[in-house]
Amino acid sequence: MLSLVAFAAACAAPPRPTTAVTIPPKRAADPPSHPPAPTPAPPPGAPAPAPADAETVRACDPRSPQGQAAKAKLDALDARVQKLAPAADARPIQKEIEKLLADEPCFALAVATTPFPMEFDSGLSLRDFWDQGGHYWLSSQLELVGKETPFLVIPPTSRHSLTSDVQTVHPLAPLLCPADAAMPRSTSTCGAETLGWMHRAHVELARASAAAHLSLARSATPSEPPPSRDRCGKKALASPPDEQFLAFANCVSQVPERADTLPLGRFAAPKDGWLVVRGRRGHYSGCEQVRAYDLATGAAYVSKSCFGMTTAPNQHSAEIGRVPVDAIREAALMIFLSVLADRDVVRSGEGHAIPQGIEPVIPAGVGAGIGLSGFGWSSGRTVMEVAWVRGGRGQARTTLEWPDSDVPARQHATDLLAVAEKGFAAGTCAPAALPPMPWGALGPRIEKGYMPTFDDQPVYGQLRADFEALRARPACATGK
Repeated sequence: MLSLVAFAAACAAPPRPTTAVTIPPKRAADPPSHPPAPTPAPPPGAPAPAPADAETVRACDPRSPQGQAAKAKLDALDARVQKLAPAADARPIQKEIEKLLADEPCFALAVATTPFPMEFDSGLSLRDFWDQGGHYWLSSQLELVGKETPFLVIPPTSRHSLTSDVQTVHPLAPLLCPADAAMPRSTSTCGAETLGWMHRAHVELARASAAAHLSLARSATPSEPPPSRDRCGKKALASPPDEQFLAFANCVSQVPERADTLPLGRFAAPKDGWLVVRGRRGHYSGCEQVRAYDLATGAAYVSKSCFGMTTAPNQHSAEIGRVPVDAIREAALMIFLSVLADRDVVRSGEGHAIPQGIEPVIPAGVGAGIGLSGFGWSSGRTVMEVAWVRGGRGQARTTLEWPDSDVPARQHATDLLAVAEKGFAAGTCAPAALPPMPWGALGPRIEKGYMPTFDDQPVYGQLRADFEALRARPACATGK
C-alpha cells in the first residue's frame, strides 16, 4: 500500500524558482551605425561608488571601460537571440548567458540575486524569456550606478516548449504545431481552432493566481504583513549595509503574483480517437467508473459500479449516449497539457525602484535563492487514469485528480471534463460504435509520477465485461 506521504511526493510537481519583474516594451534592435547614448552623470551630491574589495561585490559604473565592454557583449548577445530560430537549439546561447554571468564582473549582482537554473529547451523558450524580461534584467545590471533612481530587476521564469519540430517524438505528436506557429506575429493557421481554449485557460490560471495572492494577503498578520516595495525597502535598510541590496532583492521577489502556464506552443484539437477515463469518483460514497468518449462524434459509453454508506456495493449500471463534441475535445486537450504545465511562473519582468540609501553591493560568495511551491491533499480526492486511444492502440496516458486539485492547471482540466459530462444526453444508441479497447496497453505516460492501477482489481474486470456488452449496441442511424 502506497503511503500518503509517498503518494504526495510522487504527485508533487518539481519546484519552480521564484522571482519578481511590468516590463517596458521590447525595443527594436539599434541600427549598427547608431552610437550608444552616453550614461548621464550622477546627480549633484550623489555618492560615488565605493571601491571594490575582496569581501563584497559591487555594481559597475557603465561609463567605465569595463562597463562599456560589458554593454558591447550584451548588445552582441541580444543580436544573436533576435536571430535565433524558434525551433533551434538554445543551448549554445544559454551557455553564452551563463558565461556572461560567470565571467563578466558587471553582471555579478545578477548572478547573486537571481534564482537558478534557467533552462531553455528551444529557441522559442529562450526568446520568450528574453522578450518577457530577460534582456531587461541583464541591461539593468549596467544601470545600477549613475542613475538617480536605479531599478532592481529579477527576470521572468523560463518556460518549456512543446512543438512538433522540437519534441519530434512525443505521445502528443498528432496535436503539436511547429515552433514558429507560436511566435507573436505568426500567420500560421496550425492550432487556430484551439486559440480560444488556450485563452480561456490563460484567464482561468491568472484568476487562480490572483485568488491565491489575495488569500495570502488576507492571512497575513500585523507583525508579518505581505511584502511590498515600501515594506521591503524598510526591512532592507534595517540590515547591515553590505546586505541591504540582497535583503531588498529577496523581499521584492515575493511581491508579484505567480501562475501556472501551459507549455509554449500551439496545439491542434484532438478530433479522432477515444478519451478513456477510469477510476473512482467519491470517497465514502461514489462509483468506480469506466467512461469512453469518441472525440470525432461525442459518442459516450459509461459503465459504473456504485457504493455508499447505506447502500450495497457493486451496484452496476451502464449508459450510452453523447456529450458535446467541442466540450470533450477541449477537456481532452487540457487534461494532457495541464500535467505538463510550468508551475509558479513569473510571466514577465518587473522593475523595482531601489530605495535611497541602499547601495548595489552584496557580500562576496552569495548565491541564488530558490522558492518552493506548496502542496496539499484532500481525503475526498481521487486520482483517475486518462488515456487517448487511436486506431485501437494507446496513444497517450496521464492522470486526472477528481473532483478538484491543488494545481490550478489540473483544476481547470477537471472542471472542463465536468462541464463536458454535464452535457451528457443518455439514449438508446450513440453516434459511433464502441471499438475494442487495449486495456492493458493504454499508451505511454506523458509525465512522471503516481499512476493508479486497475487491471488487477476485480471490480474493473466486471466493468470491462460491461463495456464488452456495450459493444453489441449498434450506432445510431446517420443524423440521429
